[in-house]
Amino acid sequence: MCWFEVRGKISCGMLSKGTHYSVYVVFKTANGRSYGFDLVPVEAGVGFVGKVATKKSVYFESGNADSRSATSHYSGISYAMVSRAFRMRRPWMQVQREEEEEVEGERERGMNVVGPKERVDGWSEVELGKFYINNGGCGDDGSDEIEISIMETQNGNWKSGLIIQGIEIRPERSN
Repeated sequence: MCWFEVRGKISCGMLSKGTHYSVYVVFKTANGRSYGFDLVPVEAGVGFVGKVATKKSVYFESGNADSRSATSHYSGISYAMVSRAFRMRRPWMQVQREEEEEVEGERERGMNVVGPKERVDGWSEVELGKFYINNGGCGDDGSDEIEISIMETQNGNWKSGLIIQGIEIRPERSN
């Protein structure tokens, strides 16, 4: 597939009042590898229905968010990048450099870029966002649902091999 989009909603009535929550997508890759997600950030959004969601960029491939610091760079060549370079009639190294610069630009603009963490059960997870259910029950405006989205529709590269177990909404631990 080229268009990756996962959306879901949950009623605030199913959650505890006066509680901060974190939202995670739990996943693994088929045969230990996915395609099309290696250098491409996926946009995650979490928020009350009818309000602007908090957005961040996440990666499904291990190490990509961490390896894009000024001191180290991801050196892998993905099929998607070579394909994109071919379609654009440009050298793949130039396309890779532009993608790395785009992610660095997101960081400089204060955008949150997050990579996955492996769990002890063999699955991986990445945090999509956070929200708070106030003591009145839901959002300040009386919203009754939380909406969660994960999307990558901009690049048009082929994607495969991602197995999503589900979305976990967990209360945050108190200090």
